[in-house]
Amino acid sequence: MTAGHLVFQGSAPGHFYAFDARSGPQLFTYKAPRSTRRSPLTYKLNGKQYVTVVAGNSVLTFGLP
Repeated sequence: MTAGHLVFQGSAPGHFYAFDARSGPQLFTYKAPRSTRRSPLTYKLNGKQYVTVVAGNSVLTFGLP
């Protein structure tokens, strides 16, 4: 879970989702070119938080609000 109370889930068809950890609704979806079943990584750089996930042989990184 992130500082903004988000949780992430990937799927075999390549969808990557963000959910509100407190109330459950889906907040974001992204269709990756390959499976996103690996665990995502969150980190903070220069005061901004990011989430990164591997999708097949691609690395996807998203900035969080």
